[in-house]
Amino acid sequence: MVTQAVRTAVFASLLGLLAAAEQVAGQTTIRIQPEATSTAVGWYCSVDVVIDNASNLGAFQFDMLFSPGVVHANMATVGPFLGSTGRTVIPVGPQIDNTSMPARLTFGAATFGSSPGPSGSGVLATVVFEPKAVGSTALMLENVQVADVNGQTLPVAAIAWGRIVVSEPCLVTTTADSGVGSLRAALTYANSHPGPDTIRFNIPPTDPGCDSAGVCTIRPTSYLALGDSATVIDGYTQPGAIPNTNPFGAPINATLRIVLDGSLMANPYEPGLIVSGACNVIRGLVISRFFRGIEMIGSDTRENRIEGNFIGTDAGGSAAWGNRLVGVSLTGADNVLGGTTPEARNLISGNYLAGVEVGPTGGNRIQGNYIGTDASGWSPLGNILGIYIFNASQKNLIGGSDEGAANLIAFHQDAGVSIVGTAGQAWWNTISRNRIHSNGSQGIDLQQGGNQEIAAPVILSATRTQVTGTALPFATIEVFSDNDGQGAIYEGSVTADSSGHWVLGKPEGLVGPYVTATATDDGGNTSEFSLPLSTAVGNEGSISHLPRSFALGRAFPNPASVELVLPYEVPAPARISVVVYNALGAEVRRLVDAVPHAPGRHFIRWDGKDEAGAMMPSGIYVCRYYAVPAGGPAIADSRKVLLLR
Repeated sequence: MVTQAVRTAVFASLLGLLAAAEQVAGQTTIRIQPEATSTAVGWYCSVDVVIDNASNLGAFQFDMLFSPGVVHANMATVGPFLGSTGRTVIPVGPQIDNTSMPARLTFGAATFGSSPGPSGSGVLATVVFEPKAVGSTALMLENVQVADVNGQTLPVAAIAWGRIVVSEPCLVTTTADSGVGSLRAALTYANSHPGPDTIRFNIPPTDPGCDSAGVCTIRPTSYLALGDSATVIDGYTQPGAIPNTNPFGAPINATLRIVLDGSLMANPYEPGLIVSGACNVIRGLVISRFFRGIEMIGSDTRENRIEGNFIGTDAGGSAAWGNRLVGVSLTGADNVLGGTTPEARNLISGNYLAGVEVGPTGGNRIQGNYIGTDASGWSPLGNILGIYIFNASQKNLIGGSDEGAANLIAFHQDAGVSIVGTAGQAWWNTISRNRIHSNGSQGIDLQQGGNQEIAAPVILSATRTQVTGTALPFATIEVFSDNDGQGAIYEGSVTADSSGHWVLGKPEGLVGPYVTATATDDGGNTSEFSLPLSTAVGNEGSISHLPRSFALGRAFPNPASVELVLPYEVPAPARISVVVYNALGAEVRRLVDAVPHAPGRHFIRWDGKDEAGAMMPSGIYVCRYYAVPAGGPAIADSRKVLLLR
């Protein structure tokens, strides 16, 4: 048995071995592996001390020095190179005390006898470090002593140093989906840290996920989660990224450099980013090709801001890369999507169903966004629906009276804004001063009790400088100009009097060629757009609200999947019927049967059901309009519609 005295004598004989001995090819060297280690606060890392070209190794001893302000040695062990059978670990290592010697670790091991020692390369020691602060530290080896099994000194030709660089825990430096410097790692740290935290980006252009234009794409394989509060994910910190500076109505001139791409998701029904905390900010990201781009969940998801992102497009805002269901799902309360400043403007386009989904909670603000266009604001890049409010979601504000609050909502296959009360009281949602145009069905669509389905205003007359009409008493009336029946240009607002009459004068002139209007009651419910009226002027000085002929208008949408709307005109009191027939001529549903029917422009909905409430199958149907005016001949008109289930 080797005694302590023998061990001490052996290592005493090894004193004087110089660390920087003459380097000779094939002689023994000692190095730290890896030579350079990058990590972040909260991420442990390890290094090995490796010997190369050893010959009959029997003993070694060395000290490792480091900066205790940057890293802390969490665990230190002697490596396996000397083996274990018949070997002895010198008491000074690895039973170390970091409190009394916080910056120096001492290692030693020895074996002596007739059996030969190992030759070649191997690990002498391993140290696991816990990063403590942002910075870097050199790892230095001192007092290096190596001997063979006979106690003879082995000359060391070279001793290498190492380095550990500790970065910010919330700095994203790679497009990899995991590991040090990844967005997932930064979110993990933020979720475990009370904050506030800012997740910044500094991904080098040489990263394999970055293209020649400097756009860096992160492809998660599972959803990313932000459960923390007061955390900012700021894509505009990536070099080359620039927020939008153009005012509303001009093209978005933002440059985005960070893309979250869901094309590699293991579960195609997972969202890209789940937010379940409060007071967070998500800005400067392109988020596309997920099921939902951003999904807010939970009762504590409040007062978050989503601003300056492209959701559903490419990084240039010109191509549809849509999320497969919804761009942004606002299931929390009191959150802000966009904002009133140019840099807060989101582009939410190209998503397969809805750009924005709101519910079941409410109190959210959607402001200043381009929804359904490309980044220019002029070319179509529509979602199927622009904004969809459902369930019992209440008191949401779309647009508003503040400067910069209006949204551009255009080019959707269905409605620009749809509020559906099927599963709850989706009431008191205000839609104000937005630029809504060129949507496939209606600019604003209220269904099944949404916004209490309050009545739209009726425009009685319009000239180039004045619009008059009726609405709910004391309702706020907003008048718009448009090429058709929506609201591309906000013209002004007025309050209806106690009898519901209102007049909006604009001496400088209305844009036209048609005007429409919405009404918002004292609870905040906003109606659909009124039927449009031309601002053209005849000899009489204005255009009457009464149509000139009995007619059935074009159904919309057509084809229809759920329901369709049939406009019809009644210029004088008459008996009016509107009836739906199937392709064989059998009556399916009588929608209107009134004697006498009031004159005006009207519309009726067909929900695709027969008189008994049964859902009708896909197919071609004929909507027939019958008018029997007093003292005149009967008049008929018809339209074919296609129902697709």
